[in-house]
This record gives sequence, structure tokens and C-alpha cells, in this order.
Amino acid sequence: MSHRLKSKELHLFSRLGNYFVFDANTLNLYEVNEEAHAILTEAEGKTPGQVIDILASRFDREAVEDILRQLIDIQLLGFRLPPPEPLPVENVEYFKGITLFVTQDCNLRCRYCLTLKEGHIAPKYMTLETAVKAIDLLFIESGDNENISIGFFGGEPLLNFEVLRGAVEYANQKAPIKKKTIKYTVTTNGTLIDKRMAAFFKEHNITVALSMDGTPEIHDSKRVFRDGSGSFRHVMEGIRHLKEQECFIGAVAVSHDKQYRFKDIVTSLLECGINNVQISNAIARDYGIPFVDEDPDWYDKNYEELVQHLLSQNILFNDPPPIGFPQTFKTLESRKTPYSACSAANAQAMVDPEGRLLPCENFIGCREFEMGSLDEGFDKSWQPEFLKLAASKNETCRACWARNLCGGWCPFFSWSKFRLLDKPVESMCIVKRSYFEVAMATYSLYQQHIRQNAASS
Repeated sequence: MSHRLKSKELHLFSRLGNYFVFDANTLNLYEVNEEAHAILTEAEGKTPGQVIDILASRFDREAVEDILRQLIDIQLLGFRLPPPEPLPVENVEYFKGITLFVTQDCNLRCRYCLTLKEGHIAPKYMTLETAVKAIDLLFIESGDNENISIGFFGGEPLLNFEVLRGAVEYANQKAPIKKKTIKYTVTTNGTLIDKRMAAFFKEHNITVALSMDGTPEIHDSKRVFRDGSGSFRHVMEGIRHLKEQECFIGAVAVSHDKQYRFKDIVTSLLECGINNVQISNAIARDYGIPFVDEDPDWYDKNYEELVQHLLSQNILFNDPPPIGFPQTFKTLESRKTPYSACSAANAQAMVDPEGRLLPCENFIGCREFEMGSLDEGFDKSWQPEFLKLAASKNETCRACWARNLCGGWCPFFSWSKFRLLDKPVESMCIVKRSYFEVAMATYSLYQQHIRQNAASS
């Protein structure tokens, strides 16, 4: 046959020792053998005979012919492939969460912290009156959303624990009247957690997200007190109190030195009693990611090594899992692309210590992005600008195979680097694409894990 083959918009990759094909338009993920991967790599613009001739020296000719027919049958390859249909998009639900920036102060001086503004912060503390007004606003703006969230952030929010406690007690008192269920999160450096706090977190089912970077050596190299001393042993004391209460403990670990592998960071945190770990990357003063800018393959090698290690230890699919890819798994299962990667100004907002409203906690101190205040009212004029920040509306993103997994980018980092909201930061895109490849390979393994468990039960 002389007709030339066409392929769908496919992303071919190899992760965790397996070959994968991702259909960028349908969100279908296929795990394939080496022959199918090679055929799809070669096929575009060639005749079937040409593809078979090219690959016959590497693989069995009849096997190549058979697999080529199968790929045509399932329409990954063809001669007149139908144009892609738009995917359903997750609805943009206005207001389902709010972050209370309860203190613009911290007892640490982490060496990579951008919030310190070159080593200086102006300490400010939220009052309970402000927190109550913010919660009332959430009840109003969340409309018919029954499930809402309240996050406590800083600075170090536990420096203002009494306001945090009062806010939770008030919200819990009002929630049944408003027919709401509230999920609470507190992001903390962990150094101030005592028995009383741990008991409160347990009583109110508050998820504790610790900022903790790994072993004592890794952690204490950057996460230090004002006098330069390390904070690791103080965090461990906080973890001890949390474990006594059987609290769920998550951690966000900042990768800040190329010599420390993700595998070593996560393993050490799990040994400390952490239930789930997320990896973040230290951001440079120019709002790039130095490691990735220097070596684009650095991130994916690290993440793949981490997943392989957890798999070898038979803990990758524990409940709860030690690491997770929740949004990617959800998107692959639902076949719905996220409207955007950012819910700032639309599904969530941040309230600063003085009651000013901002798109999210990253915009603390950015007066040009204020969205009104609790006293003056909610100015929603910024919402259309943030609703535009979706991959489907961005020229750069539309050319990317990951656009329907990703949804978009972080507008704060774009603004900080370029003074533009709608220009993605390339080093962050590299990280996300690498993350998605590893996440999809892990998803395929997870599906196998589920099938094996079902077969054996």
C-alpha cells in the first residue's frame, strides 16, 4: 500500500523500564512493547512497507507487521485520522477555599526563603476578628459548594496559634448551620508544635504539612534559626507529639542542593514518621530553578530514581502512599482536563494579617494584586485576568504535549520573573513535563497493582 501513515498527536517516552504512548488529545495512556514504540517513532509520513523495512533488521518482520496492523485498528495510526475532539473540562467552581495568612513573621530564617525579602520581614499578626470575617466571607462566596477548605499559612502560623484555634472553633460552630464540611490544613515548620497543639490538630482532623527537608545534614544546612543554628531536632520533637496523637503528617521538602537525591530526602522523612512527602524545588532570585536551568534532565532522573526505590521497597502503593500524583491520576481516570493549574482569585483567595484579599499566599505584599479587603468588600475585577491563564488559551502551552494534563502555570512566578501573568517560566515547564512522565508511568504500575490485588482477593 502506497498511502502514507499519519499518527495522532502522540507523546512517546520510556520510564521505569517500560515504554509508553500518551495521546495528548484524548488523555489515553498506553503501555506498549519496544516494537510498538519503534513503529510509532518511525511511522509518520511513511508507507507501512517502508516502516516494516526499516524495522525488520531490529525486530521480527512478522511481529512488526502484526503490531502495525493493531496500531492502525485502534487508530493510533491511520491514513485518514479524524480530527481530535475537545476534551471535557473540569468546571471552575467559584470559591471553595481560603488561606488565612495568620502571621507575617517566622521564628526561622531559612536561607532559600523568598518571603524574607532579602532578609527582612515586617512582623504582622492576624486578629481573631479578622479571621472570623474571612470565614464569614468564605461561607458567602462558596455558594452551594458543600465541601470547603481553610488553610493556615505564614510566616509561621503557630506563632499565632490562639487565633488559629479560635478560627477553627468559630468555623466548626457555623459549618452545620451553613451546611458546609470543612477541610483544614496548617503549613508549619514544626518547631513550635507541643502536646496541646497536637491534640487540637487531632481533635479537629487538621492535616499538618511540615516544611522539612530530609536528614539532619540536609535540613540544618538551610532551615535555621535567627542565630544560624539548625532546627531539625526541634521539628523531631514536634513530630513526636503528632505521632502520639496519631495525626496524619505530610511534608513538603525543598530540594536545594544537587548532591541530595530525592530518594535520600524522602527515605529519611519516612523514617522520621512522615506519612506523605511532596518534593518542591528551591527557587532562585530570578524565579528560575537553578538545577533545571543547568541540567534539564536533572529533575526527571531524580524523580524516576525515587519511584524505582519506593517500588523496590514495596511501599510505593501503601495506604497512605509515601508520595503521590493525585491530580495526574484523577485527570487520567476522568479524562477531564483541568481548566487551569491555578485556582487563585477564583476557587480560592488569601487573606493577609490586615484583612486584605489577594489571589493566593504567593502574592503576599503585592499591593497591585489586592482584591479588596474584608472591610471594604471583595473586588472581583481580577478574576477575568486569572481565568484567562489556562493552557487552552496560551499559544506556548497549545504546542506542548502535556497541556491537557497540566492546565497551565503559576502566574505568580511569571509575574515575578517577567512582570507578565501569561508567560510560563520554562524551567518550571521542564519540571512539570518530567513530573507528568513519571506520574503516568507510576499510574500504569498502579493500575497493574489494583488488578493483581483484585485477582488475588
